[in-house]
Amino acid sequence: MSYERHFRYDRACLHRPAAERPAIVAIAKRGFMSSSSPFDPDGQDRPLTRAADYAAPGAVFHRPSRAFMPAYEVAFLLVPGFNMVSFGAAIGPLRQANDLSPSPMYRWHLVSFDGRPVVSSSEVRVEVDHPVARAPAAELVLVCGGRDVQHHLDPAALKWLRSLAARRIALGGIDTGSYFLAKAGVLRGYRCTTHWEHRDTIIEEHPETIVTPGVCLIDRDRLTCAGGDAPTDLMLNFIASQHGHPLAATISDQLVRDRIRDSRDRQRRPLVQLIGTGQPRLIDAVQLMEANVEEPLSIDQIAHHVGLSRRHLERLFHEHLGSVPSAHYLRLRLARAQHLICQTTMAIAEVAVACGFVSASHFSKVYKDTFGHSPRDERRPTRIRERFSE
Repeated sequence: MSYERHFRYDRACLHRPAAERPAIVAIAKRGFMSSSSPFDPDGQDRPLTRAADYAAPGAVFHRPSRAFMPAYEVAFLLVPGFNMVSFGAAIGPLRQANDLSPSPMYRWHLVSFDGRPVVSSSEVRVEVDHPVARAPAAELVLVCGGRDVQHHLDPAALKWLRSLAARRIALGGIDTGSYFLAKAGVLRGYRCTTHWEHRDTIIEEHPETIVTPGVCLIDRDRLTCAGGDAPTDLMLNFIASQHGHPLAATISDQLVRDRIRDSRDRQRRPLVQLIGTGQPRLIDAVQLMEANVEEPLSIDQIAHHVGLSRRHLERLFHEHLGSVPSAHYLRLRLARAQHLICQTTMAIAEVAVACGFVSASHFSKVYKDTFGHSPRDERRPTRIRERFSE
């Protein structure tokens, strides 16, 4: 057995009960672990990674006792315009974990494209430790995105992420950092999440990636989350996977949080919280609209699917949403179109098709009637800045 395999055997077995060691020995000798995820791109056994070397059942990043473990190395790649709130929310739990331990559990360093300071979306300049070209080794690399991430797709950084993925380094995306990972091609066959405003963009441009509406998600060696304080939940789940839920719960208490959210928690307030639980068919109707944007259903079809007459459905929309079904459906489609125009390079005609319009000219007319300017004008940099400042 090679030194590396011996190392894996020793580290994996050091703090395990004797009864558990035969199975761990078998894994260490074989040098592979099986992925049970239905989204495993090749469906085969996968080589052990640095994080997975200590895996317990269901915990990809589990590590044994702190007494013999060095600090876990985390790198943050700051993309220009990154969200400062989300960045701080990711570091907070790591710092708190260190405060609760006699020796540091985590170390982190900051990376930028060229080693120069990075300006956040709140116009705060942040000094970094390294450029991408000279970034030291890390066990987890988190990409911190924010506003206009699509305009900051640095080729060297994308190549660096691909090289890390090839070496089985764990990668993560914070806020719109998931979009950056998708453009690097390292989310193929994975489930992920991102800020809800960019969800449609990844779905359209990267159909090979499963985009979920949850607050945060860990899928094997990919960690992703939305913006705001969602990175806190992501890192608490990550810490729990390495050191157990009691430590994560203690950190959560220190951060004055009532619970730790996960992939089952949605980013946006569900419609049921706005109108209550007494109108399940209205909720079903809106969900049908949201799920059928590219090929819209007729209002009669929606009414049929939810078991109501068209007139009854129209009355429910008017009473609870202050609109008729067709107008609500159109607003949903136009909102998605606006996201795609501002966040992708898709042609206007392609956006029109993706949002269920029969022609680009009809789409442009409806868009201008609704927003007061054409889809082409929406793409002007000054207009995009105005929209974010509204």
